[in-house]
Amino acid sequence: PEPEEEEVEWIKNYIVEYTKAKTILWGNPKDRDIKWEWNYPIRFLKRIRRSQKLKNENPESTNSYKLKTYFLRTYNRFFSKQYYSNSTPYTSGKEDFVYFPLHYPKDSQLTLRGKPFMDQASIIETVARYVPYPYTLVVKEHPHARGWYKTSDIKKMASLPNVKLIHPFTNSHEIIPNAKGIIAINSSVGYEGIIYRKPVIT
Repeated sequence: PEPEEEEVEWIKNYIVEYTKAKTILWGNPKDRDIKWEWNYPIRFLKRIRRSQKLKNENPESTNSYKLKTYFLRTYNRFFSKQYYSNSTPYTSGKEDFVYFPLHYPKDSQLTLRGKPFMDQASIIETVARYVPYPYTLVVKEHPHARGWYKTSDIKKMASLPNVKLIHPFTNSHEIIPNAKGIIAINSSVGYEGIIYRKPVIT
């Protein structure tokens, strides 16, 4: 049913307050970003004693895996920057676009519930073919996942003629109000799009 006038007013107030507060449910992504900490060598040495046990129980907890992952994320994060679009019309309402937020690659929404969508670069490539001209498909990495996306995937998405990859730290509440629609696999951005009364495809 169509919402009552009071309900519409409540939703508008909720959006205003939420946007002002800039609530970040999972902590500040900049604090969780990959970076060097001076206690890493000590922590690394402490882990050596139990690395063999961890290797048998959980290979992803071993020192070698952690070290490899750290440097791989650092590499991906550094070289992905060049593919971000510097244009800002997507937060000012000057261009017609559809918004697609990427998932954290290791999220259970993909690995357990959305296995057909695990290769997100290919999904973007497919969706981009169906976005009507002159619309742009605006894509944003998950802010907590910088470095987890392969540089080759970032390059693949950014090279598509009607796709713009914007910086992961761009606030979604600056993008959604100006979008013509939202496409999401299974994201809170889809729910926020509904609150903003935008067409949503999941």
